[in-house]
Amino acid sequence: MVGLFLDVYVIYLIKLIIWAFRMSGSDKWPITTATVFFTDESAANSSYPTATVAYSYEFDGNSFEGGTDKPFISRASAKQYLGRFPKGSSLKIRVKPGEPEISVFRDGDQLAHREASANRVELHPK
Repeated sequence: MVGLFLDVYVIYLIKLIIWAFRMSGSDKWPITTATVFFTDESAANSSYPTATVAYSYEFDGNSFEGGTDKPFISRASAKQYLGRFPKGSSLKIRVKPGEPEISVFRDGDQLAHREASANRVELHPK
């Protein structure tokens, strides 16, 4: 049983390192808005849950698709995370300069986007 427990955490850490590596350097990339078209909690019958969020976006007049696979320790956490991104919702992504087909989805950008939307004051009420 201890072996399985350690196995789950080792796989999680490997996935987390790969995910973090994809994010490295993206904090300077331009931000644009994307639309979620698919979410999935993969590995439903496995001990290694991953939350997948797929999105489409436009950049410099061209259309692209991207996505992220974020690892989790528990299926419940992955499902809760995905609940924040229903199909059709908008989110903020970062696009790699010079290679707009490469994009990343960062949780911190989503928090800033939600806070800005919540604090927005309508200047010209109807």
